[in-house]
Amino acid sequence: MYIHGSQVNKLVKNFFKHKNCVNLAILDIGSGGGANAKYLRKKGAYVYTLDKDKQFDPVFNMDIKDFKFEHKYDIILCLNVLQFLSINEIKEIVPKILNAVEDNGYLMIQMFDSPVAD
Repeated sequence: MYIHGSQVNKLVKNFFKHKNCVNLAILDIGSGGGANAKYLRKKGAYVYTLDKDKQFDPVFNMDIKDFKFEHKYDIILCLNVLQFLSINEIKEIVPKILNAVEDNGYLMIQMFDSPVAD
């Protein structure tokens, strides 16, 4: 059985392959099994995981809709999460995510091909 986040995402692997991650603050939204977080921590980043499923032991155990984006991050990963939200929820959450990215930081969004929630 495949568990979301059990393998490092190819986008993450390719982007960070030669990037210096030491001391970067990274928020991994929908971190699942934590493979991206483990990979980035090995490269020296501080990774904060956010997932509503407590079995994955995330730093922030809550739904993205309830998360208070109170801190800035050098990089925010939002991989295969937004397609589970309604259009109105996406319109509400994406500006909050963007505001939490440091100046000169990165926001990585990936969505797989499926309809958004009603």
